Amino acid sequence: MNMVQRVIVCVFLLVFLTQCNNPKPVELKDMPSRYASTFQMTTPDRVIIDDYTKLSDTIPARTHEMKDSVEVKKMMALLFQLPDSGEIMIKMGDVPLKRVNLVFSDHIEMIEFYNGRIKTPATSFYAQPNPMEQAVFDLVSRDSL
Repeated sequence: MNMVQRVIVCVFLLVFLTQCNNPKPVELKDMPSRYASTFQMTTPDRVIIDDYTKLSDTIPARTHEMKDSVEVKKMMALLFQLPDSGEIMIKMGDVPLKRVNLVFSDHIEMIEFYNGRIKTPATSFYAQPNPMEQAVFDLVSRDSL
């Protein structure tokens, strides 16, 4: 092998190894997502919040990330204390929707608030106001997360 061929092979190997060592980051839209089956979850890697002006909107009016790890842990501790099912079913009109995306390494769990009320994993709502529900809603509604 002459010098030119060796240089070409070295460049090829360098490019190949560089590409193998830098995997493309996973896009959130490519990750499997599902509604939370329980509020008893571990702390996610990230929390992304989508605010929809009304339930029928297909594109959020605002998307932001909860970046403060203390606030995320506080939110998860509050969620952990909430019952997984409520006592009533509510037919919602075109009310404001807040979708909380709990991003784990391999999937996304979603929790939704309709007009400020949390939809439980059993798809019901609490009959009486719940202070922990309100505290979670207040945390995910802050402007500076």
